[in-house]
Amino acid sequence: MSASDQDLFAPLVQQMVAGELADGKRREVFTHVKGCASCQSLYNRLVLAERMLHGGPKAAFTISAFEVEQVATLVLDGATSSAEKMVSLPQRIFAWFSPPRFAAAVGVVALMIAAPYLLRQPSQSEFQSRGGADVRASALRAFCLNASGVASLGPSGSCGIGDRLKLSISNSGKFSHLFLVGMQADHEPRWYAPVPPETASISVATTVGDTPVGGAVQLSVNHEPGTLRIFSIWSDSPVQSSEIETAMETLKRENRTVKESERLPLLRADLTQQSFVIEITP
Repeated sequence: MSASDQDLFAPLVQQMVAGELADGKRREVFTHVKGCASCQSLYNRLVLAERMLHGGPKAAFTISAFEVEQVATLVLDGATSSAEKMVSLPQRIFAWFSPPRFAAAVGVVALMIAAPYLLRQPSQSEFQSRGGADVRASALRAFCLNASGVASLGPSGSCGIGDRLKLSISNSGKFSHLFLVGMQADHEPRWYAPVPPETASISVATTVGDTPVGGAVQLSVNHEPGTLRIFSIWSDSPVQSSEIETAMETLKRENRTVKESERLPLLRADLTQQSFVIEITP
């Protein structure tokens, strides 16, 4: 594949894996990937990363329902009869996701994902809880997804504007609700969970290991290069988006920078906050 093709199709392959392409464009990219070894390798790494991010190493060879739905839509377009569709679908899906195709990539992706990062219980020193009278064990972690794989973002980590951000949580503190939101220099909220039109904290289950939350966030949408602070607000009753907006307006009036704003000035005491910053690079 030429350098120009790589520049064109690499981001499209990422969008296809994330389910962000319309049907027509997805068919075009799918056709290209079938005949391009470089894009197949990229596709394999991204699919493996998504599987293992959600299910750990044991999920490497487990085809997700989302993958089957995407491929089924594409392969059935080329079938001309009902009988051909019945036969071609399982055969083509098996060929596309066959173990030999993925075997060489598993070891590489496993190293990039670093299973111990995903499966261990986060330490208290890694995640600082702030803002609640009753501080219970809970954690928020962030990962950067790009063509190279998945990278865990520690404090002051960085992620490119063309990359995707994935968030995961650990809720051994048994909170019932969680709000995830980001803030940049404009002090406008970047909604991660819930996302509009929903306005109240999402319900969360008790977990010990990392559990992914929501879909991958495409940083080129509603984000700019610069500092991003990500807040997690844990509570036993829902927090409303209007409370988040009011808190960020307060920070803006007080001329508090993103790096200075370790917590949101929410006017309630029944919650615990965590936050950390990452840098979004051009």
